[in-house]
Amino acid sequence: MKKLTKIILIGGVAFLLAFGFAACEKDCEHTYDNACDSSCNMCGETREVVGHGYTELVKDETHHWYKCPICGEEDGENKEKHTGGEATCISAASCSICDAPYGEVDDSAHAWGEATYTWADDYSTCTAERVCGRDGEHTETETVNSVFADDVYTATFTAEDFETQRKVLVLHVTDMTAGQLNAALLTILEDGETQINISLAPDAHKEMITAIRRAICDAEGVEDGSIHLTLMGVTTIPDDGYNYAYENGFAFGPKYFRNEDGSSYTEYVTELASVSLPDVTSIGEQAFYMCKNIRFVDAPKATVIGEFAFDSCYSLTTVKLPNATTLNSFALDFYSNGEKPVETFLYLTAAGAINTDEDLFHSLEYYDSLSSYVNLILNNDKQGEVTFHDNGTATWNGFTFKSVRFSCVDGAEHTYEAITATAGGTHTFICSACDITTEICYGGEATCTEKAKCEVCDAEYGDFALHAIDQATGYCKMNCGEMVAGVKVSWNGVDTYYEDLDALWEEEGQDGATITLLKHFLYEGYIEWYNKTYTLDLNGYELNRGGYELYPNGASAEVALVNTAARRGKIVSVYVGADLNKFTVGSQVDIEAILIYINSESENDLVIDLSAADFKSTNIIVYDEGFNVSQINLGKYKVYDAEGNVVTGELLVNAEYIIKE
Repeated sequence: MKKLTKIILIGGVAFLLAFGFAACEKDCEHTYDNACDSSCNMCGETREVVGHGYTELVKDETHHWYKCPICGEEDGENKEKHTGGEATCISAASCSICDAPYGEVDDSAHAWGEATYTWADDYSTCTAERVCGRDGEHTETETVNSVFADDVYTATFTAEDFETQRKVLVLHVTDMTAGQLNAALLTILEDGETQINISLAPDAHKEMITAIRRAICDAEGVEDGSIHLTLMGVTTIPDDGYNYAYENGFAFGPKYFRNEDGSSYTEYVTELASVSLPDVTSIGEQAFYMCKNIRFVDAPKATVIGEFAFDSCYSLTTVKLPNATTLNSFALDFYSNGEKPVETFLYLTAAGAINTDEDLFHSLEYYDSLSSYVNLILNNDKQGEVTFHDNGTATWNGFTFKSVRFSCVDGAEHTYEAITATAGGTHTFICSACDITTEICYGGEATCTEKAKCEVCDAEYGDFALHAIDQATGYCKMNCGEMVAGVKVSWNGVDTYYEDLDALWEEEGQDGATITLLKHFLYEGYIEWYNKTYTLDLNGYELNRGGYELYPNGASAEVALVNTAARRGKIVSVYVGADLNKFTVGSQVDIEAILIYINSESENDLVIDLSAADFKSTNIIVYDEGFNVSQINLGKYKVYDAEGNVVTGELLVNAEYIIKE
């Protein structure tokens, strides 16, 4: 036997004791395969052992059991069948003990998504469909015939999971109160209906029109530019109230709300896509003022169009007023706050005299947009009143339009024969009822990738449409793949995109937001978010023209200007507005050529923080008395007057100072 050292002997004894070995009567160093082995491999002497610890799971397709993790012996006498878990339409159940898949796929265990419902064009049938969230090829559909009664189509499905659908063709409200109308319309809108047809009494009170407006604005889930509204029976759309009067908003123009703190906000009816008014004879002042997404208007009996009725409706493509004889100031001024209108076809086909106010188109004329965007269709009897120009434009009643064409006799449509598309967006034809032979192309709808196609000759004409921004992504909604956003507003983890800085004018703003330029704007930009603190991140762009006016106007508001550069010799004006609490210039700003204009009339003490800035110099001009150098956290900078003297006290009004190291 091999001689062992004392240390090894002591270690061996400890090992034997640890495993509960009995003292060996023979002269043998007992060895065992593992802790579960009771017989010595050398002499065969046995020992007492605790036994197997069956703790390690073993599984096959149908059962699971345990084995000893030390020696590997399996406890085959205690096998158990897999249990628990749920099979789905794409996978078998998983055992709740060992997680092994077992059994068969359950073809009925789908994870159905929300059902969608599609009506036939004539509403005679309705199809319900739902798609499994686990496998898009697993679908369930049912098509049923509808039942028509009282201007309502009803589709009832046999499957319990499909809900009964109703298509209300006309909502009759002559016996309803304004509140009942509002509640009924809310339900229809929130059910996803976009074609809204309402039958009103001829003398329906303005409260009924207001109830319709309120439902459209208040309904959850209604998208901008999605509602096609037809109002039957009623003969007058009331005046909407006076501009900026808080009691207005009777019809579809802006409504102004005042908050408890004295601030205000404006509600616009942005949901309307089209309006048909088959029985209306008079459209009131500001009735649809600033309905900026409305594209189509048809009022065949309207004779009087009130002031500002369609002012700032800059998305209008078709306006049919075939019997209008009195059109008041600004009624058709589609231009709005710098938004250029789309190409518009205006039908004024009443026979005889048409009275037009000299300010009927106002801003459209002022910005030369009338002759660029508006095509006029007149009655055949007006041929002698129109002057045509070599550039294709035409003048009528003192207004110059992009084009003028004529309807058939008494405003009727032509009978088109022998149609031939010609150059310049026109076509020739033969009309059996009149002597018109040539007219401009019309109809169809342009996108940002395709021009409109004429509904008469089918030829492409006009220009491409402007991009329609998706505010959630910044890309064009028309799927052209182009990033059209110029500004990103980040707030509370959410990014919202806008085409340019001017688009922020209509936003209330969020406290603590960061406004980031995504494009280089070479014109003035204005940001006027009341009572808000925000950071303007110019994203490395040089400010080389125009001014960026920072007007938070609130005692607690702060503005930080970061991440930009200014070209030498180019003056960029940063106007620090009244009531601003703090204006900070960040470390990545080169404002060598920026003028800071301070206009702080309120009792609020404006603070300008330059402690983190890193620029060479900047000019500063104070417009109001009472601004002191002590209100500037200068850091490494000092304020110098025109003679180069350091200034430490109050800054004189209209005097120019330099801030530099």
